[in-house]
Amino acid sequence: MASLTVTTSQACLWQYRRYKESLIKWERIELQSKRDFIPPFTTIQELLQLDPKQNQYLTYQTQGQLLDKFYYVWRYNDGREGFQLCGILKDKESHIVINLGWIPVELRDSKHNLANKEYQFKILIKRPEFSDVLKRQEFKGFIDLQQIVKENNLNQESLNVVVDRLGDEGLFEDKLYPYPNQLQRPYLTPETHSAYSTFWGSCTILGLFSIRKLLKM
Repeated sequence: MASLTVTTSQACLWQYRRYKESLIKWERIELQSKRDFIPPFTTIQELLQLDPKQNQYLTYQTQGQLLDKFYYVWRYNDGREGFQLCGILKDKESHIVINLGWIPVELRDSKHNLANKEYQFKILIKRPEFSDVLKRQEFKGFIDLQQIVKENNLNQESLNVVVDRLGDEGLFEDKLYPYPNQLQRPYLTPETHSAYSTFWGSCTILGLFSIRKLLKM
């Protein structure tokens, strides 16, 4: 009974922390979704100094050139198979990995002319991704920062943050792809986390009462 109560109390605290984090995310997205909101401009070096846990779901504007090296991350979009097209954006001093958007499978081997051009992007701060089971053949289902940094001899600070390109159109000539990422609300709402926290909190209280009753017997 004691071990079960400890488990439910930990679950309660975990959900409560997720509830607080979710509140911050939703407030940020609500603010940044307004038409008159203009993301502040920042350099790549400044982006790399941000704590992704504290700054995720914040939007900025930044600029740089794309290196002629791209990575394909297996991902579904509205039920279609495809990839997130990822690149490396650089300025004079620093490099950051950027998710440029989604492309369908048939464009995997198509040629594009994105490298060595100057861009100004609206971007979203994301936490680095970690290995998962979403993979198909040789393609990974996550942005492998370790591999990208190692293969391109980037500074270790490039491991700190990954960013998503936001926008309304693609970068290819057809202006459709890569289909840009969107500023979307988290799947789980603050209310959902609050409900889970309340449930596990109630289980913890019930467990404490049960232990107390057993000790009096």
